[in-house]
Order: sequence, then C-alpha cells, then structure tokens
Amino acid sequence: DRANIVAKETLNNVPYAVYEASHALPPLGFTYANTIARETYDALSPLQKQESLLQGVVLEDSSLPQAQLSTTSQSVPYTVGKTDGLTFENGKVVVKRANASLTLHVEGKPNTETYLYCKALNYAALSPSAAVPAEKWEKYPWYKKMSLYKKDSQWVAPAEYTILLQAD
Repeated sequence: DRANIVAKETLNNVPYAVYEASHALPPLGFTYANTIARETYDALSPLQKQESLLQGVVLEDSSLPQAQLSTTSQSVPYTVGKTDGLTFENGKVVVKRANASLTLHVEGKPNTETYLYCKALNYAALSPSAAVPAEKWEKYPWYKKMSLYKKDSQWVAPAEYTILLQAD
C-alpha cells in the first residue's frame, strides 16, 4: 500500500507534505523532515532498515530532503558451542535428526538490543537415504540401503521447521 499525498506546503523555505495511508492506526500522526529513496532502503539489511525509519520516511518520489543515514548497529563475535544432531558441511548447517540443537555463544553489548540475523536461511528436507553422508553410504551393505530406500518411499518432507531462540 502506497501513501498518498493529501497536502503540500512550504514554510520558511522548508517543504512539508502530508501523506495518508489506508492501513494507518487512527488516531496516529507522525512527521518526518527527511525521506529515504526506495532503492536506498531496499539495499539495507533488516536492522539498518529498522534504524533508518527513525531518520526518514521511504517514498518513491519526493522533493523533500534526503535523509543522511547513519546506523549504530555492529556485529559482535560469536563462538559455536554445543551441537547435537547436526553437522557443518561446505559452510552449511546440516540437520541430521529431529530436535537437533546448536548453541551459539554471544557476548552482547551492555544496555543494547542484540539481534540474531540469519542471512540466506534456507530449508531443504532430506529423505532418509539422502541424510546419510556419501562416505557412509558407500560402506553400507545392500540390505541396509534397501531398508532406507523403503523408508524413502513412505517418507513425506516436513512442510515446516521451528527455530527456538533462548537467552540465558
């Protein structure tokens, strides 16, 4: 839904515009002195987008001044702790069984919010036979392979997965 301009005015050489959105929460009003071009906004990370909306409104076309964006977000180091039921293969986390877990240790900054941002998080379910690493598969006797192929024929890929985040 795009905002519609309902009024424009210039006072003391400062341009102002009033926009109306059909899904706003009445009675709610807010103003921005600066705008953010859609292309600029789309190129930002989710956290940068959140911060940028405190500095300007995203508009397709506007004659209002462009915001000079500055963000305070920063990455913090982390370490991988306990893992259970998963492996790391070619830069990917491969889940080997239900209820697998991965513990990340992060030292958050005091008096700040800490976010976990997973870029390019994809999910591809593996059939029982596909979940066996190639080096193990080659060593399996034929009857064990046939047993897995039978499980494959009855297997249905899960339609969803759950990521549980918890802080100490």
